[in-house]
Amino acid sequence: MSISDHLPHASKIVMIDEVVEFGAGKIKTRSVITENNSFLREGRVEMYKAIEIMAQALGIYDSKIRELRGEKSGLGFLLGSRKFEIFIPFLSVGDEIEVVSICSIQDDSGFGVYDCELYVNGILGSKASLNVISPDDDFLQKVLND
Repeated sequence: MSISDHLPHASKIVMIDEVVEFGAGKIKTRSVITENNSFLREGRVEMYKAIEIMAQALGIYDSKIRELRGEKSGLGFLLGSRKFEIFIPFLSVGDEIEVVSICSIQDDSGFGVYDCELYVNGILGSKASLNVISPDDDFLQKVLND
């Protein structure tokens, strides 16, 4: 499977190039900022977009976990973040990005909290705790129909 197969996004806004490490409660991804990045403005990507990169890493994590259980990929939602800190103001073309996400809490409903760090060329660029939910199809249908 390609990275785009793990996310419901249009491929032009996928900001992850590869999964470097994947295991119980952890994922590490890598990407490089290119000139055709959809978020690039005046040669830069503002660092607040780090939340999207972190969320995409978690989307891939959820998809791979579902795959291991023999399930199809589902939708995931970013509910919010806590302790979002930015240490570098922007990303530039050519920057290598690594996201390390570790599960803090995950319950049976699909709700989870993940501690994420985004490194830019090996230097911590931002970090946050992301609250996410990836409900199963039954729960999603119930919410959509009520």
